[in-house]
Amino acid sequence: MHVVFGTGALGSAVIEELVTRGESVRAVNRRGQGDLPAGVELRAGDVHDHAFAAAAMQGAEVVYFALNPPYHLWLDQFPGLQESVLDGAIAAGAKLVVLENLYLYGAPQTPALTEDHPVAAH
Repeated sequence: MHVVFGTGALGSAVIEELVTRGESVRAVNRRGQGDLPAGVELRAGDVHDHAFAAAAMQGAEVVYFALNPPYHLWLDQFPGLQESVLDGAIAAGAKLVVLENLYLYGAPQTPALTEDHPVAAH
């Protein structure tokens, strides 16, 4: 079972790829709504709630963190979301894949942006 937290552009792309590969997928978002492929289980709830997040990850082999609150709420919301998903993934014995943005790297300093790119957050 693959559990994807977040059904925005990035989470949806991960879900599509997993379904294409024939994987079992559970998607998690706040509203319980979304245009998801057939067969994807969808759970709605607040990921800040550790019990909810842990229950959503039961049976997971891999967990994907694709949550992205509005920019002005990052400082308030990201730490709790990350802690909740990390704790749940550890409890489930699942691998955790964190999908991040590129703000850490700042303006590209080379034609190809890789993990070795200099860190220059803006």
